[in-house]
Amino acid sequence: DAYLVSWCMKLLNGRNAPPKVWFLDGFAGAGEDLKGNPGSPRIACQAAIRIRAKPGEPPRELGVFCIEKEREYFERLAPMIDGFRERAGVDATARHGEFTEHCDEALRTIAGNPVLAFLDPFGIKGLSAELYRPLLRVRRSEIFMLVADAGTARLSGVLNADDRKFDAVTRRIESAPSLFEEFDREDIAANEQARARRAEALQRTREGILRTLTEALGAAEAAELATLPMEEMSTRYVHLLEARLREAGATHIVAFPVRDTEGVAKHLLLHACASEHGALAMKESIQSALNNADLDARMRNRLREDLTIAIAPLVDACAREFAGQTMLLNKDEPGSLQWYLLANTRYFGFQKSELVTELKRRGFFTARPRETVTFPPLG
Repeated sequence: DAYLVSWCMKLLNGRNAPPKVWFLDGFAGAGEDLKGNPGSPRIACQAAIRIRAKPGEPPRELGVFCIEKEREYFERLAPMIDGFRERAGVDATARHGEFTEHCDEALRTIAGNPVLAFLDPFGIKGLSAELYRPLLRVRRSEIFMLVADAGTARLSGVLNADDRKFDAVTRRIESAPSLFEEFDREDIAANEQARARRAEALQRTREGILRTLTEALGAAEAAELATLPMEEMSTRYVHLLEARLREAGATHIVAFPVRDTEGVAKHLLLHACASEHGALAMKESIQSALNNADLDARMRNRLREDLTIAIAPLVDACAREFAGQTMLLNKDEPGSLQWYLLANTRYFGFQKSELVTELKRRGFFTARPRETVTFPPLG
């Protein structure tokens, strides 16, 4: 909600503002959970109402295009979308089917206006490397993606499964004393039949996984992932996905890990765009969400820990990059040090005090009349 509204207002109030912007929800779900908590479609439609221009102001409009493949969820989603369209005048559409089936229609509907595409399949199936470029090709468009990287590791167990348990059964039968060899032979034959059935089923599963990975990443990338051990697969999957997004036109990617209530890392949010302003706005929205009073304090601390980086190496890199230059520190000033760090590194603003402390320690920081940083010349 925080980012969608911020994104809309920046675009619709900026210079050369488009007549309209769009939210594309590729895996929309039912619109809300069974307790009535709003999902992304409801949040987007409510945002569309909130950002509308008041009388006398230039027009501001957010369109919403939702796609959901599960019939049960779609039957709950469609009436909600109809209600926002008919009672509140929101330009909202719901389609039943796969994201890949309806993305072309969505792009025609969007008609070249900026789109924030929200892709959260809670898995890999349904993502398509072929669609990242058309989505990002539209000027000032962005992709916000939920990556089930923890689940990716489980795929490695299937892709690299072996037959050790069947070997163990055969060895146990053959090594045990027996008075009835014919029964032993029957047991071994039954074990081998079970092995063959499992191999056939496993092969079908492997082929399905490879098809899914190929669609999401490309053939070469899927083949590489299929050979990796479980402990390496998640990290490599994310790196390959980021590479595909960059190939599609993203110049800035913000990664945000998501934990469950037990503190276990479950998912990763990836935000891809071709704008420093977009990357900064996403980081500001994440920081705003971390400060939300409704967020459990333990969760807040865990998430901040995940986002915290070592400051000393960051300052080392800046000292090389900006040797001999004096810069403002203010994050809201284009060209300032914090602006650069927020747009181009993993730095978040909640580490400003650590950054200032390290800059002071090295004698780089001046507080007045404005906070500035002076990096010494190299050598």
